[in-house]
Amino acid sequence: MSELIVKCELCDEIISKTTEEALSFPMTGAMFQSPDPEHGIPAPFDPILSWEDFRCPHGRTHRPFISQEVISTTTGPYRVSKNGAPGEFVDKRPEIDRESVIDRTIVPTDEQAASTVRAELNKNKAPEKKPNTQDLIKCDVCGRSFQQRGYLSHRNSHKDKE
Repeated sequence: MSELIVKCELCDEIISKTTEEALSFPMTGAMFQSPDPEHGIPAPFDPILSWEDFRCPHGRTHRPFISQEVISTTTGPYRVSKNGAPGEFVDKRPEIDRESVIDRTIVPTDEQAASTVRAELNKNKAPEKKPNTQDLIKCDVCGRSFQQRGYLSHRNSHKDKE
């Protein structure tokens, strides 16, 4: 059982450990273990994730592997076999545009940003309360003014004084 120390292809950081026997196609998060479990570092991927959902634990913005079938290790690139045969270390792999593995950030237009900010400001703004003087009832015991609902509960406080 040969252990592989897996690196991110983009940032070159060590992200996990695995074995040649554990790797198969298609790759899942369960195949990759913590790079340093003795120090409490968790496994890099949720066990149910597929290659498409993998994100490098160093930044979580890019995929750690450019190809679905080749991973980067400290020993060199390792090709996971698609037909169930053992994988192998490879010397070269095809060049893939790195833009395809980095999530594109969507930049809103100035109008969209201003609209979003206005909506947030209006959402957090407390509504102005205007005194409603036309529906007030004056307490005949103490002289304070209340709306009908407040007056009924206030009136109960004067029961023992009457």
